[in-house]
Amino acid sequence: MSNGVMFIGVAALAGGCWSALMNRAAADTNPLLAPMIAEATGVFIALTILVTRYRDVQLEWTSRGVGLLLLAGVCVFSVDYFTVRAYGTGLAVSTGAPIFLGGAILVTTIIGPALGDQLSGTKLAGIALVAAGAVMLGTAGE
Repeated sequence: MSNGVMFIGVAALAGGCWSALMNRAAADTNPLLAPMIAEATGVFIALTILVTRYRDVQLEWTSRGVGLLLLAGVCVFSVDYFTVRAYGTGLAVSTGAPIFLGGAILVTTIIGPALGDQLSGTKLAGIALVAAGAVMLGTAGE
């Protein structure tokens, strides 16, 4: 297994836990406060790692990279904010998370080829199966 697949697997595990935790926190947290707490925690963790390993870390960036990360930050805030708003309405995590994932799959499937990704028939079939599963989970009666 390549490191990339291992890393994205860990990210997927964290994403599933994130969704469940946001679902539980939604009843007890303002939707504007939730992203601040969650994202500040991420900043704290990154700063802690940076401070403890500052000699091993090379901080390199370009203005293009920073601009893209600023846009990604807008996306992170939007994901946190609207997830808490959705779960605050009583939406079940077993419904909300598959809808979120299905939407993410569709967006990245459209954007991927524009960024140079090659989509084979096998990849498209896999994406279709994952999207169909997300729709089935998201629309299943509670």
